[in-house]
This record gives sequence, structure tokens and C-alpha cells, in this order.
Amino acid sequence: MEFLRKHYEKVILSVILALLAIALALLPGRIESIRTQLQEHRDSLIKSAKNYPPINMTEFLAALSGITNYPVIKLSGEHNLFAPVLWLIDANGQIVKVVSEKQVGPEALKITKITPLYFIISLERVSGSSSSSSYMIGITDESAIRPADRKTRTRYVSLTSRKTEFFKLDEVKGDPANPEALVLELTNEEKKIEISKDKPYKEVRTYVADMRYDMENAVFTNKRTNDVITFAGDDYRIEDIRPDGVVLMSESSTRRFIIKYTQQQ
Repeated sequence: MEFLRKHYEKVILSVILALLAIALALLPGRIESIRTQLQEHRDSLIKSAKNYPPINMTEFLAALSGITNYPVIKLSGEHNLFAPVLWLIDANGQIVKVVSEKQVGPEALKITKITPLYFIISLERVSGSSSSSSYMIGITDESAIRPADRKTRTRYVSLTSRKTEFFKLDEVKGDPANPEALVLELTNEEKKIEISKDKPYKEVRTYVADMRYDMENAVFTNKRTNDVITFAGDDYRIEDIRPDGVVLMSESSTRRFIIKYTQQQ
């Protein structure tokens, strides 16, 4: 008893240490047992689990599609909120609903004919004998700006007086009194041409156009480059005339329009 009284603290500590050693020895087995139980429980849950039914996403997908495929806002054409319908009275007094830009303005202008304008040099007359022949040459410039300059002008040349302001007589083919052809060298262009009584020289210089605007029953004939025509409340200058169309420029906005020419118009 005396021993226990003097060393009871050591005895208690030894007992506690012994119990801890026993607990440490049993701990791995306990851990493995709990792990096994958890695995078995998880396996049982997996085996008993049922497949969840698929979620119906139709409404959500439809809403998403509405966001990505939104309708385009029309600010022109037949949309009347931002582009109200235009109503006009035509030349016959009829009220016309304008639903397209092709009904009014330059796009409604139609070309009825395009005619080429020529620069012509022709052999008009031969006079004199073989030794002293002279030739009357006609010069016609249909593209001239002034109407007076579009009339045929005549110039005389001969083997002794060859030059004019338009051309120079370069050669007489055949009998000078009845030549097969004359070879002329054009002054400004420095090129040679050949003419005879039945074969004048013709070169296209520009074109004139006939047009109509049905909304106002307006007709424009023989219009040339730089002429101004008035229709649809605006003045339009003809900037160019080509075999396939006319180029117009609005005097008020300087906007240009290309009017195509088709034979059906």
C-alpha cells in the first residue's frame, strides 16, 4: 500500500499509456471496418438509384432562339411607321400609291432610243481634168455643241493645194478625174483615212438619247451630254450618254444615277 501511495501517479500514467497503446493498435482495423461499411452503403445506394427523367428544355430553348433570331426591323420599303406611303397625282389626274422607288424619280425614267452622232468626211464632187482635178470634201460634225457647227461644211483640195484646217490630201488612187478613193490625213488626230464617192468616213463621237417619264407624261428627245432635264420636282444634268445607258446628276443633291437602256423600253 505504501508503494501505491508513493507512486500512484506513475501507476495511473502507466495505465493511460497502456490504454492508448491498445487504442492505437485497434485503430487501423476500425478505420478499415468503417471504410468497408461506407463502401457497401455507397454501392447499395448506386444499385437502388433510379435514372432521373430528362428535363424538358423546350420553353427555355424557344426563349433562347427568340433572343438570337430576332426579326429584322424594316425601316424602308412597305414598312409605314418610319417610311409613310407616298401618294401622288399623275399627269392623267389619277391618284397613285408609291410603294417602290422605281415608280418615281430617276429610276422611273425610261430611255426609248439612243442614237450615235458621227463625224463624217465625204467626197461630194470631183471637177476638172486628170491634170487639174479638184475635190469638194464635205465635213459634218453631228456632235458639235452649236447647232450651226453641225451643218455640213465643204473644203476644196487638189494635188496642188492639199491642206485644209481639217485634213491634208495625201494620195489620189486611180484616175485623178475619176478617183477610186482619196487618202486623207486628219490634222488633229494624225491618222489616215480613205474616202470615195459611195464610201464616206464615219466615226462615232457621242450619242443623243430620247427618254420619257410616265408619271408626268414628260418626253425628252435628242438630249445631249450637259443638257438639263426637269422631272419629279428636280433638275438633272446629263453627264454622259453611252450605248447602254445614260448617267444623270441631280442638280440639288449632286447624286448620280445610271439609267440602263434596253430595247424593250
